Amino acid sequence: MTLTPSSVDIFLTRHCNLRCGYCFMPKTVTRLSQEMGQVAIDWLLSVTPLDTATVSFYGGEPLMEWELMKALTAYGQARAKSARKRFKIQTTTNGTLMTDEIQGWIIANQCHLTYSMDGMPETQNANRPGINGEGSYNAAARRLQSLWRAGYFHTDRLTYTAENVHRLADNVRHLWGLGSRGVMIGADVLSAWTDQRLCVLTNQLRMLSNDILASGPRNYRKLVQIEQLVHKFHERRGSRSRSRRQRQCGAGNNYMAISTNGDIYPCHRLLGAEAYRLGNIDGEICEDAAAVLQGLDCNSDHPGCFGCQARKECSGGCIAVNLAANGSPTIPSQVQCAIARIERDITAEFVRKCSGELMLAILANHDHCGGRKCR
Repeated sequence: MTLTPSSVDIFLTRHCNLRCGYCFMPKTVTRLSQEMGQVAIDWLLSVTPLDTATVSFYGGEPLMEWELMKALTAYGQARAKSARKRFKIQTTTNGTLMTDEIQGWIIANQCHLTYSMDGMPETQNANRPGINGEGSYNAAARRLQSLWRAGYFHTDRLTYTAENVHRLADNVRHLWGLGSRGVMIGADVLSAWTDQRLCVLTNQLRMLSNDILASGPRNYRKLVQIEQLVHKFHERRGSRSRSRRQRQCGAGNNYMAISTNGDIYPCHRLLGAEAYRLGNIDGEICEDAAAVLQGLDCNSDHPGCFGCQARKECSGGCIAVNLAANGSPTIPSQVQCAIARIERDITAEFVRKCSGELMLAILANHDHCGGRKCR
């Protein structure tokens, strides 16, 4: 078989200057060599079936290897030009190491940025402390404000847990107060969720939904979930979504991850899981790669999916979360399922309350740009 991704995560390092309580990535000092990074970019440009190749620089904290990121970006731009292809870059960062120079480079190179920050000082410092336990709020907030003052639209990623879900709305509003106009929220599904905490989540999401309804057509992007979930809800009711997708994302299809030693995995969260290794950028393809990828496809007949209203939007959930929760990528995590149903119900409420002007703004933006990044 052949692997034909159009987008890859290239791990620059597994080292990080923070110690987030919910992080799934083991922290080591392992780093990518420039030569290995160049081989990874050449491999992507040679196998992608599209005229655009997208590289996401990942970690650890990728800005710990900013000079390497710069060098690989310049290399990729030159190689893509020779191949008559476009070269796009992305990165996910905690922002605390970003200087004015790095910020200027990110803007100049049109790097699609995901900025990880969890909200108010007490939440940010508890969730995302430094190596020695020191708080990270001040540095993260200062840089987030600088990015938005510069007019650079990006996504601010907020992770909430079962323990702080009662502060979710306040934490999102805090990021809005710092200037954010694009917050993406995501649950730590593996924290200690209970029925009571899921009820709290419902109320918190309803408050945020009402905030967007009250803010008007120009501000719906302030909560990225609203845009994404409305499109899923809309498409589910149309001809484009009559069947269930086999995976929630493009893992193992148009998207893959490359480790610091060149090994290839279906996604960044499966990095290092030997059972899911697909090959190496040196040209090796594992004999069981096809079977591995087929084994990631969700079972549409899984008993837990029967009668679920979120079935088509969910597509069985994140395969890596399922694996961590149940030991199998295709057995849905019950917590993940519950959250998907809550999000669908809140979206249905939003659609019922939504003005025609606001709905047209959301759908028109999707039709114009093809929606936000979806792997």
